[in-house]
Amino acid sequence: MTTGTMTGARGAEKATGRAGRTAPGHAVTSQPFFVPAVLIGLFAVPLILGLPPNRLYGVRTRKTLADHRVWYGANKLGGWCLLVSGVFYLLIAAMVPDAGADLRVWSLHLAAFVAPLVLSLLLIRS
Repeated sequence: MTTGTMTGARGAEKATGRAGRTAPGHAVTSQPFFVPAVLIGLFAVPLILGLPPNRLYGVRTRKTLADHRVWYGANKLGGWCLLVSGVFYLLIAAMVPDAGADLRVWSLHLAAFVAPLVLSLLLIRS
């Protein structure tokens, strides 16, 4: 005998309207890489604003540590690349919400998160 409340997977499907998807309004914040994307965006801000040379945070190479002008240029570029990559992932997450067990959608989320970061690193290194 049931008590009228829905439990388990069927209850979640009915409550959200879709199997494995979140309710509207919470879709982006519950995506698999939401927190890292936001953190990367936040960590980019000091780089964009002109973080002074240091050995702990920023684009640290022999060239950037040897020349203040190179440091600020590389870190500003790196900061913008990180910010754009975080925003790009959030846009993908908003347009294609995670489908739970759907490997194709999860792979799209992973690619949308990792690809811009890899491209940023390659751009900064050149």
